[in-house]
Amino acid sequence: MSITKTIISMEILKIVIPKWNIAEITGYDPMTTFWQDFSMADKFGNEAIADTYRKVKAEWKDNYKHWTELCLVLNHKIWQWHERDNQKATLYDRRMARRAAGVLLSNNGLKQSVGRCEVSPL
Repeated sequence: MSITKTIISMEILKIVIPKWNIAEITGYDPMTTFWQDFSMADKFGNEAIADTYRKVKAEWKDNYKHWTELCLVLNHKIWQWHERDNQKATLYDRRMARRAAGVLLSNNGLKQSVGRCEVSPL
């Protein structure tokens, strides 16, 4: 009879999450972990970002407060990446922020689309 040992190697994963300065800019205190969720997904690439969006959408699409905060986060992510990684900025903009704004507007009974929610960091 032979005994087999399995060695599991686990590495420590350190992810530095950039500070979201929304409270300093606007006085708004976030209610969700969307900024942290998308910041972690940033480290794993575009598919992880898209997957995070799909999960947030499935869970929170009917909660207008959370969805509004999602629009804030997505627009800040566009701003964060627009000079350093155009592919990520485009993913956040075209594939997510514009769709999120459309969901937000339709859920609130608004008829006119503005294209996307806009927040400009100072």
